[in-house]
Amino acid sequence: MYYLEPGDRVLFRMIDGAPHSQGRTMIDQPGPFVAIRSFSIEGPIYESWPPKGHRTLFGDIDPTQPTPEKATAIAAHLGPKLFRRPIDDKMVAKYHGLYETFTKTMTPDESLRSMLATMLVSPQFLYYEEPPSSLYVNVLHQLGFEDQSFGTSTGTLSGLNLA
Repeated sequence: MYYLEPGDRVLFRMIDGAPHSQGRTMIDQPGPFVAIRSFSIEGPIYESWPPKGHRTLFGDIDPTQPTPEKATAIAAHLGPKLFRRPIDDKMVAKYHGLYETFTKTMTPDESLRSMLATMLVSPQFLYYEEPPSSLYVNVLHQLGFEDQSFGTSTGTLSGLNLA
């Protein structure tokens, strides 16, 4: 893949636009030729690479030409931001393993994109996980119970009849 730098130009010029070629189909043209049905150029062109958003996501890690080490570093760097909590080495190893699995059937770039897509559809990203105790306490508060009525040193409910 090629990225245009500021000042780079793409120029297409008609080499043989002679009147004798008008009215003919491309297959009827004499001699070798290149036919281009369409092309597109996407922007924006950045003043410097990588752009600010790229640096915010990946930090100092360059995701171009991915390697297993870069994939692991990206998972470790991006995981806490995506999942809104610290992640352990076991979770980083899980995403590294996915990257390795993807590389068996995909290019390294596609494998990195697939690993990131997997992170973006994981329950840790889609749902915010609160510690169970705070959720439990919040539900009881919403039901109108005060801390003194349900908390004991053993964690059992005292004087609470839910029947």
